[in-house]
Formats: sequence, C-alpha cells, structure tokens
Amino acid sequence: GHGQTALMNVARDGHVAAVRRLIAHGADLDHTAKFHLSALMLAVVNGRDAIVGLLADAGADLSITGTGAPGFDGRTALDLAEGANRVIMIALLKDAGA
Repeated sequence: GHGQTALMNVARDGHVAAVRRLIAHGADLDHTAKFHLSALMLAVVNGRDAIVGLLADAGADLSITGTGAPGFDGRTALDLAEGANRVIMIALLKDAGA
C-alpha cells in the first residue's frame, strides 16, 4: 500500500531473511513512498535494529528526508533514530555514514 515495495514491507515487519534476499537480488534500497519514507526509515520507525544495519551496510541512502507529516518532515533515518532514542540504530547509522 501507499506505493511501498516488497523491501519496504519486509523491512517494516522485521523479516531479516527476506530483507537479505531482496538486497542480494538488487532491490531498490532508496525507493520512497508515503511521507517520502524509505525502507531504512520504516525499519527505524518500527524498531528493527538488525534490518537498519543490513540496509545501511548495503548502501541505503542515509540522506533521504521525510515529508509532509509531523515527526517525519525534513528528518533522516538518523534523526528518527535519535528522536526515539534508539541507541543501537544511532550507532549503526553513524558508522555507516562515517
């Protein structure tokens, strides 16, 4: 729904094996849908530490910003992680951006 890809759906729902498989088969890591959220951002919002690490390591764009909704507008995945005090994700995202 809302223009989301299979990668976005499995990232949001926490299916690590499916995320790995989709990455391996060339899924678009940076597709955005409603509120301009990416798979990485959906993983952050839904507390999926392992998936955040997988997507960041695979080269997901860390600079994508959300739009249109309070809490998302102008915020990156790192901003969302910091806003929710998700310590593990913050470290993963900072390491990937270094």
